[in-house]
Amino acid sequence: MEITAIAVITLIISTLLLKCSGMATSIFNLESSVFCDLSDRIDLECSTEVTDVRNLVHCASFCDSDASCIGVSFDKNRRCFLHQECPMISGCTVEDSSTLSMTKYCKHGTWNATSSSCVCVDGFWGDNCSQCYAGCHDLIGAGYSQGHHRVYLDPEHYGMNPFLVQCYVSPGASSYSSVQLLKNQGFENFNRTWLDYVKGFYYDTDNMWTGLHAWHQLSKVGGCNKLNYLFALETSGLFQTLDNFKLEGRETKYKFSFDGVFQSQTYGVFPLPPNSSYDSCFDPLQNFRFSTWDSDHDESSDENCAARTGSGWWFSSTCDNYCNFPGYGFQFWGDKPDYQLLSLSGANFSEFSSQNAHVAVFLHC
Repeated sequence: MEITAIAVITLIISTLLLKCSGMATSIFNLESSVFCDLSDRIDLECSTEVTDVRNLVHCASFCDSDASCIGVSFDKNRRCFLHQECPMISGCTVEDSSTLSMTKYCKHGTWNATSSSCVCVDGFWGDNCSQCYAGCHDLIGAGYSQGHHRVYLDPEHYGMNPFLVQCYVSPGASSYSSVQLLKNQGFENFNRTWLDYVKGFYYDTDNMWTGLHAWHQLSKVGGCNKLNYLFALETSGLFQTLDNFKLEGRETKYKFSFDGVFQSQTYGVFPLPPNSSYDSCFDPLQNFRFSTWDSDHDESSDENCAARTGSGWWFSSTCDNYCNFPGYGFQFWGDKPDYQLLSLSGANFSEFSSQNAHVAVFLHC
């Protein structure tokens, strides 16, 4: 199906049919690079194929009612693909001149025929839902209420590769906002694939992982280099801030580094040794690669540490859990071995095993 004058006429007719049928006003883009690198997009689960599709208009109908779908492709073999945002792909390397692509006018939303306007989702705004905020604090000025909000951010205003995060905002005289990177209460399974840990996954507001790609993008932005984490029991906890935290990209398998502990404090009767000055459990893991059960990059030559531990993380050559923040909670997974439980190196939880533990890792930016 080469792009010819006949194809252009077909596209114009199809556009009119879409408008007349009350579907989202759509733009047919004849540039094959709109959704290129299709095999990579499929591998990254950013594109999915729909079968038994008659034509491009029929293909578009599957995208119209899905707010997460930003466009479709229809190739010479009559294959229809629905596309979502794919932050991990920053540019085209493989183009296909025989594929027709269509992008939705309401890029991140749906068309409301009654009001003749777009209804935007996931923090996007603008006439065609193509703009998003630079940081979580922008949500306060936009009128978002106190609480957690899952939105796309574009900190560097490139407009090409926004990524999904969970923000917490608290408006008011002393307004506060943060990007939630990891929250775990211990009752969900964090033993996920490499792709899950790169893209992020979500159970609910208190059990989620933003994704290594988003961590990396945020760590490149000024003002986002202080990593905070809270390890809490029911009546006590440890809070620390790591200074100048930097997470590298996928080419290094997401190694990280930081300059030191900027702030450290406990509250309640937290089970640390008496009079101890607690060093960060992240410190021994600096410059190690991230590892999951299906993508083993740990420092051990004898064992898959992530498979043993039951969660993705940065591991030493001995698979030591200096802090197993994605681990299982004792209260909910009492049959798991100690090395798979949510834990913090140096802390003795033997007297607190009846209490629920939870962890939060976040950035202020």
